[in-house]
Amino acid sequence: MFRRLIAFIEDDWGPHAGTLLRRSLRWFLADGVFGGSSDAVVNAFLSIYLLALGATRTQIGFMASLSNLTMLLVMMPGAALAERAREYKGFVLKALILNKSTLFLLALLPLLPLDRYVVSIGIGLAILRTLLGHFANPAWTAFVGKLVPLQWRGRYFASRNILIALASMMVTLVTGSLVDLFGKPYGYQVAFGLAGVLGMLSAYSFSRIEEPSIAHERTHSSAVKALKDIGKVEGFLPFCILSGLWNFSVQVAGPFFPVYMVEGFRAGGALVGLISSLVTLASIPGQRIFGRQSDERGALWVHRLNAFLIPFVPWLWALAPTVWFVIPVELFSGFVWAGFNLATFNLLLEFTPQENRPMYVAFYHAAVGLGMTVGPMLGGILVDNLGYRGLFWLSGALRAITAILFALFLRRAKN
Repeated sequence: MFRRLIAFIEDDWGPHAGTLLRRSLRWFLADGVFGGSSDAVVNAFLSIYLLALGATRTQIGFMASLSNLTMLLVMMPGAALAERAREYKGFVLKALILNKSTLFLLALLPLLPLDRYVVSIGIGLAILRTLLGHFANPAWTAFVGKLVPLQWRGRYFASRNILIALASMMVTLVTGSLVDLFGKPYGYQVAFGLAGVLGMLSAYSFSRIEEPSIAHERTHSSAVKALKDIGKVEGFLPFCILSGLWNFSVQVAGPFFPVYMVEGFRAGGALVGLISSLVTLASIPGQRIFGRQSDERGALWVHRLNAFLIPFVPWLWALAPTVWFVIPVELFSGFVWAGFNLATFNLLLEFTPQENRPMYVAFYHAAVGLGMTVGPMLGGILVDNLGYRGLFWLSGALRAITAILFALFLRRAKN
């Protein structure tokens, strides 16, 4: 059965890879499975874990804003250090280990004899985890750009994302049941301890990948020079600006969907885990379909299509009469977001030149980080005035406007 699964996953790209490359790509699949499962637990339960420890909705929005602000603070320094590192792999691995270590500390929070500061420490750890991830992202993206060949990149990442989706779904379901079994806050401690273990397995898998030879292509151009050249890279600047606006539109409401499930619909841990898993389940056919379409029609076509569909997600949340109505909405959400995220990453690799790629990636994420910082901050203020439903309507409208701007101003890069 395992061999059949591997054959199915590798059907679209395996025959094109040599033995050594295939081995590295398999380890990269394993890294994604463990890392994605770890992140799925955090994404599903971090906000409600902190709520259980006494955090307020304003603090949740504040945490999301500060976490996203780290993009602006560390992307450029991370890119500059990555350019000077002897290899991308070692640079990324160190940051990955530190990133996943924060999950064990989050699991220990209720045991700390500092009741007044537990929420603040938890928010600080969550922000530190995000900061470490952003710090290594330019090097990780450049590493992946060399590891996975362009001609079947869409199909490979679709396969990788399918495996991540399957594993994340199962882990989130199990974790949700554990939260209900052990109660609050101990169930959350178990959840984050499990996330930490999965994260370390991800780091081990990443360490087994053979880094492609890229040293001869490295340059040591300054960040200032890279910034001056941004306008010369076809399509890159509009992609950055519109992506920043898009993420602002999404993050205005993004942190409040799981909170609404708990406060508005009185959902328990198992139900939160189930709904989160359904999103992951729906992403599987999305990855399969849009991965092939990305290679055949181009990542921009996939990106544009799903950008027009995604605004319906918050609008349908605003109309939801019960938590059960949310289930088909999240199935739809998982499907369209799978295509959008896959296309966005492939577009980033298309729009950034190989030379000085970490710097260009850092600039892109800085633009995205600005939108993601302002969005939750504004959402945390507006939710008390508009309510959850009003905030969802607003987020959908902003997404629709940005989708139109994508269609008007974003053009495919010439390779």
